[in-house]
Amino acid sequence: MKRLYLSLSLLFFCFTAFSQILITEIMYNPPESGTDSLEFIEIYNAGEQPVDLDGYYFTAGVEDTVSGVELGAGEYYVFAVNAQAMMNVFGIQADQWSDGGLNNGGELIAFADPQGNVVDMVEYDDGGDWPTEPDGDGPSLELISLELDNSLPESWQASFTSTGIIIESNEVMATPGAANSTGSGGPDATIACMNLKFIPDFALVEKGETVLWVNNESIAHNVNGQQSTYPDNPASFFSGVASPGPWEFPFIFNVEGYYDYQCDPHLGVGMVGVIAAFDPDGYTPFSFGQIRRHQDENVITEFDGVPTVLTGVVHGVNFQGGGLSFYLINEQNEGINVFSFDPVSDYTVTEGDELRVRGEVDQYRGLIELIPDNIEVLSTGNALVTPVEITEMSEEYEGSMVMVSGVTLDSIQGTGGSGDNVFASRDGNVFVIRIDSDTDINVGALSIGSTYNITGIGNQFDNDAPYDSGYQILVRYNSDFENLSSVERLDQMRISMFPNPVVDQLTFAADLPLEKVSIINQNGQVVRWTDQPIGNTLRVDDLSAGMYFMRVETSEGVWVSHFVKH
Repeated sequence: MKRLYLSLSLLFFCFTAFSQILITEIMYNPPESGTDSLEFIEIYNAGEQPVDLDGYYFTAGVEDTVSGVELGAGEYYVFAVNAQAMMNVFGIQADQWSDGGLNNGGELIAFADPQGNVVDMVEYDDGGDWPTEPDGDGPSLELISLELDNSLPESWQASFTSTGIIIESNEVMATPGAANSTGSGGPDATIACMNLKFIPDFALVEKGETVLWVNNESIAHNVNGQQSTYPDNPASFFSGVASPGPWEFPFIFNVEGYYDYQCDPHLGVGMVGVIAAFDPDGYTPFSFGQIRRHQDENVITEFDGVPTVLTGVVHGVNFQGGGLSFYLINEQNEGINVFSFDPVSDYTVTEGDELRVRGEVDQYRGLIELIPDNIEVLSTGNALVTPVEITEMSEEYEGSMVMVSGVTLDSIQGTGGSGDNVFASRDGNVFVIRIDSDTDINVGALSIGSTYNITGIGNQFDNDAPYDSGYQILVRYNSDFENLSSVERLDQMRISMFPNPVVDQLTFAADLPLEKVSIINQNGQVVRWTDQPIGNTLRVDDLSAGMYFMRVETSEGVWVSHFVKH
């Protein structure tokens, strides 16, 4: 949590009281051959009152005792191995320590008051999670923000403030006696604790970026992403026990991956959130479900543009002649379309192959895709998942194996050589069955008016935001159509419908009752449905201009036609 220097004494690790003196910068291995003359340690008074440093001393790291120095609020003080070298290079006065030097491999630095109470300590390192550039490449080791816990390696960075001083072909980068290097000057994502929610409840950041939680409410909140609570989190973060605002809690996500977190006292009302941290220069593993779960108000995946690696089994055929378009689905029936205009890794699409695919997440007309850079075959001949039976196609089933049962084939519409759309319905719900021209499916063998069970893959083709329509079932083979029975197709002359085009009202001429009527737009959406006889007129003045399909059920069969609304 952001340190609020109030009149209360706050516990800080094992210290009896919170200290306002912080170690904020360390130059432990400057880029010099032989004697390191630019080693230094910087401290900062983060409090609101001056601190009399007389008698303060180092208990670990180097040897020195301060004499006759008062450090004002917001001021820095620098200890160095060579005060004259600091003046020559940086132009600052430094306190030359009496003995010792900093270990290039890392060590503990501890600073204590005259009574021996350690006021701050940092055990730095030149490896592990610590930045490695300060180990001889020119930069110092800097605390990224005064609000961060300086005992943690992720709270530190290599300085990127230029000095113009070149030593051994490396530029010295440091800020002794001044504010540390900063980038944008603020967090990369800010999350409000508000109305018993984290707003927003999802944030995507690059590895090394900062997320700031802010609580301005009088309600006690906290941020708990500890691995003891969420064992799958790549690292732990925790703001402490819940407390009322105002407070801020920043955390730098130096370890890539997917993080869950919660507000402990309000978990029961759903105050939870997710952070996804990715490496822009690598392929961060995320799951199918994680990529598909987080979408914005336009149903665009929040992972758009993120490089990742996915493992799953190929379902279906190659729907892109000359390139690649196939579905990779995992054991949980979560999948994604892998798409490329060109061949990748000389891979030939074979259903049942288990693949590891590295690439970048993209989205085309609502459909989430992975644009592959590399495809690796792990095994072959794997079992496919069992399709889930659905009653309505939606975003939930995109990329999954699905099945609809007992639907009636109403009409077939060609789509300019790329394939055909088959419209099927049941209980007023219309399904768009997509037959891609790259399949071997015999469209002519389908029986309009017959009842089918249809299996396929959830797909989407929506031209406009928000991308919440245009859902399809993408079929793979002739066997995906299971013909259950035939329904009598009513002779077209038994019913007539006029005027066509129409403005406000359609009139029917028929010699039998019109029992059920469905009006379907070109996207396959039912815009009007009734299971009651309609008589001989039907108002359509509320419909938008365009072409529609009309499906009428009677006691003797089904009649299908189309009309144009002006």
